[in-house]
Amino acid sequence: MRYFSLITAFFFLVNLSTAIAEVDPWYEQNPSCVIDRGNPARTGEYKTEPLEKFHKIIWKKEVKGRLTPLCFNNFIIIAGPAVWNFAKNQQVWGENNKYNLTGFTLYKNILYSTFLSSSNLHNLIGYDVKTGTIIFKESFGKNNAVSLSPLIYNDIIYLPLNETLLAYSLTDKTILWQVPFNISNQLSTDGQNLYTYRFDTKSTVAINLKTGKESWSSPIEPNGYISLYKGKAFIASCEKINDQVLGKVYALNAKTGKVFWSFVLSSCTNMPNLAITNDKVFALDYKKLHALDINTGKELWYFPQKLREFPSIAGNTVYVRSAELIYAIDSETGKLKSKYPIKTLNYYDGMLGSIVPYQRQLLLNSAFIHSDRVIVVN
Repeated sequence: MRYFSLITAFFFLVNLSTAIAEVDPWYEQNPSCVIDRGNPARTGEYKTEPLEKFHKIIWKKEVKGRLTPLCFNNFIIIAGPAVWNFAKNQQVWGENNKYNLTGFTLYKNILYSTFLSSSNLHNLIGYDVKTGTIIFKESFGKNNAVSLSPLIYNDIIYLPLNETLLAYSLTDKTILWQVPFNISNQLSTDGQNLYTYRFDTKSTVAINLKTGKESWSSPIEPNGYISLYKGKAFIASCEKINDQVLGKVYALNAKTGKVFWSFVLSSCTNMPNLAITNDKVFALDYKKLHALDINTGKELWYFPQKLREFPSIAGNTVYVRSAELIYAIDSETGKLKSKYPIKTLNYYDGMLGSIVPYQRQLLLNSAFIHSDRVIVVN
C-alpha cells in the first residue's frame, strides 16, 4: 500500500509539472539567443557564460534595420536578414532587407523571417541558417502585412497579421486556427497560452495555444514584452497615479489574470521590458535598477543610476546601460562588477535594443539617426 501511494504521488507530481509548463526541447538544447529576450517566455535571461568584466570592442557592423540580433553556434543573425561569422566578422549570406523585413526567429536550424507583403511577395520565408537557401515560402493574403516577429513553439508558428492572429503548422503546412485579433505587442508563451496586448479591445490577453480562444483578459496595458515565469505573468506599464504618469510592475496569475502584487516605479520607463531569473524581477525606471522579490514584489535592492531601455541576464550578472556606459551588476547583491564607456560609439541616446549576452561577449544593437549598427564587446 505504501509503494502504491508513492507511485501515485510520483505520477501526480509529473502530471502537475506537465500542466504547469510544457517544454519545447529544441529551446532547451540550443543557445538561448535564437529568440529575442532569451526564450519564448521572454524573460530576458540568456543561458550562456556571462561577461563580467568588459575589455574592448571586437567589431562594429552597420546594418539596415533595428531588429535585436540573434545568435546560433558561431553565427550572428542581423537585419536583412543576413548571417555573419561571429568570430571573423564576415558575412556568410544576406538578403540586404530588399523584402521589407519585419521580424525573424530561429527554430530547428531554419531562420523564419516575416515581411511586409504585396501582390508578388510572401509573408513568411524560411532560410537554411547556414547557407541562406530558401526552403520554405508561405503567403497569407495580398497586402496582409506581418508587422511583428513570429513566435514558434512545438512546430507551430504564431503570426500576428494586420488584424488577424493565426497558428500555422510547420509540419502539416496548414492553418490550425485564425482569430480576428489586432495584436500590437510581441507574443510570448509559457507552453499553455500566448500572451500579448489586443489593440482592438485595449486589453492584455491570454490566448489558448490549441484553440486561439481567450483564456482571460486584463485592462493592464504593457509597455513591452509580457514575461512568464513559474505560473506568473509579469507586465511593466505606464499609468497615471496621483496626477503623475508613473511606471508600475505587475505580477499576475498566468492562468487567471488575477493580480498577485504590483510595484510602483519612480517614473514611466521608455521601453520597460523586465528581466526575470530565479527569485527576482528586474525593472528599470529613469533613476534606478530595481530588484524585486518574485513572490511578494518587495524591493530587495536597487542600483542608483539613470538608465535606459531594459535589462538582460546571464548567470548571476544583470546588464543595463545608461547614455554613456554599459554596466554589469551582480544579481544577488546589486553591486557593480564592471562598466564600459559607450558614448564614444556614437549611440543615438534612447535608441538601443536588447543587450544580448553570448559566449562571454555582448551583442548591442545601436540605432543611429540615419542607420543602425551591431556592436560586439568582450
